[in-house]
Amino acid sequence: MTETIVVDKVEWKRKETTLTLNYRKQWGLWEAIREIEQNTLDETEDVCKFTKIAKDHIKLSDSGKGFTLAQFFLLGVSEKSSGEARGQYGEGLKIAQVILKRLGHEVIVRSRDWECRPIVEDFEGYQVITYLYRENLEPIKGSEIEIIGVDANKVKKLVDERILPTGVEIAGGHEHYGKVLKGKYAGKMYQRRIYVQDIHDKTSFGYDFYGVTLGTDRLFGAPWEIKAYTGILMQTITNPEDVDTLIEAFKRDTFEAQAEQLFLNDVFKERFIMKYGDRVISADETLRGKVSHNGRKMVKVQTEHIVRAFERIGIKSATTFLKEQDKKLSKFETVTFDELPTKKQRIFTKACEIIDKTEYFEPYTAELMQENNYLYLIKNKIDKRSFSMGNVYDGGKVYIHISCLTSIEQAVYVIVHEMIHLVKGHDDVTVEFESTLQEFQKALLTSLLEKEGVSFETKVYSNSDGKKFVPIPAKFQSKVEKNYYKVRLVNMAEG
Repeated sequence: MTETIVVDKVEWKRKETTLTLNYRKQWGLWEAIREIEQNTLDETEDVCKFTKIAKDHIKLSDSGKGFTLAQFFLLGVSEKSSGEARGQYGEGLKIAQVILKRLGHEVIVRSRDWECRPIVEDFEGYQVITYLYRENLEPIKGSEIEIIGVDANKVKKLVDERILPTGVEIAGGHEHYGKVLKGKYAGKMYQRRIYVQDIHDKTSFGYDFYGVTLGTDRLFGAPWEIKAYTGILMQTITNPEDVDTLIEAFKRDTFEAQAEQLFLNDVFKERFIMKYGDRVISADETLRGKVSHNGRKMVKVQTEHIVRAFERIGIKSATTFLKEQDKKLSKFETVTFDELPTKKQRIFTKACEIIDKTEYFEPYTAELMQENNYLYLIKNKIDKRSFSMGNVYDGGKVYIHISCLTSIEQAVYVIVHEMIHLVKGHDDVTVEFESTLQEFQKALLTSLLEKEGVSFETKVYSNSDGKKFVPIPAKFQSKVEKNYYKVRLVNMAEG
């Protein structure tokens, strides 16, 4: 026989439980409201109707099909069947009323033709939930829960801030994986419209995932799934401005740069080319100098996942580009010193003598470089896109086109440029390269002027055209070949 009890002149049936107030003791008001809203969203795909009865009295209701008293009483009993349900076992409302009671609030739950009021009783020193319930009442549609003693405005604010409304601004979306959010929702992560956590990495977007595995407390998602879902969602973004934002995000340490299983659409290719032209892409900063020396520029991104995603849409990687250059180098037609025209032999010999007299690159010398197969003279037609100066450093070898041997000045310029790569190991467009270049130029001028018995303090001036050079006293220009002294401090990295 069911025990009954009279409260406020109303007869209630009584049912004991084993639920203690310590159940989910780390959870608070938001978690209780979240569980109620989660049940409603699973049932109706809409948030609860919020009714403020008094400043400390609210009602949350929905228009779903409701649930039976047995489903409310028993843990592990639920009518949810969809794998896409936000809750796993239909425990949301059961957990919520425990939390609310622990916080000191009165709770009344109604659905179909019954209502229940959980109370707290002592059982051998433990505070446990006991249900007071009534049946065979006038039926209601859906379910509702009244909460008494709670700050109504606080609850409304939690719902407004942490449950995504319908019609939010999105950058992209996929029916199985989620949505990319814009506006005030940027920087936040949701699971099927319910707030999970703030995104601590830099990001210009927010994300509402569908089906990411969450921790027990729903406070974080499985990292590997988040990276995979984010990568898949990237392909749904087509707005040019949003694509531009993502391309920039891929270059920095951002949430988007961590994406895996990354897929991109052709808009990414169009916007990349519009901004960066024919630049190649790489996650390896050490390739920048080699790419630059082969006549291209490089865009540095954070991961190889990003590189592969761009390669799939036709943006060349630095690795692929350099492999293609290697094939071109293997096809170079070389010539020996003896095969050079007499004038070019004199220019090459004199340029090597000038460089070697500085002793700057010892034990390497320009002459020995050729004798020991470090330096090759080539005569193929130059590919202007690849070799802007007609000279290439690649894998410990220097290739110089014979067209560069038109003057001693140019020959010195080209050979020194490549010897800095070979001997010093510095890449183009680096402080180390520029510093080494200036040191050599000073050593060269000192060597040439000491030949005339003169000590010279090097000073740098600029012509009207912006070219930098070191001036030579006029009285010495008549004694030494002019080309020896006109060593311009041009930015060789541009070559």
